[in-house]
Amino acid sequence: AKELAAAIEKVTGDRAMKHKVENVGQAIRAENGVGEALKAFNRYVTQYAEAV
Repeated sequence: AKELAAAIEKVTGDRAMKHKVENVGQAIRAENGVGEALKAFNRYVTQYAEAV
């Protein structure tokens, strides 16, 4: 429990860490994972349909 508390304090209290986390969050939101997964699925289905 002490290790978890120390990690939480570090993440919430360290400005550099907060900045890094914000950057990672922005990158994840920009990825559009669901949209990209649908595009990949559609490509696969189209290629399969053309091959049959």
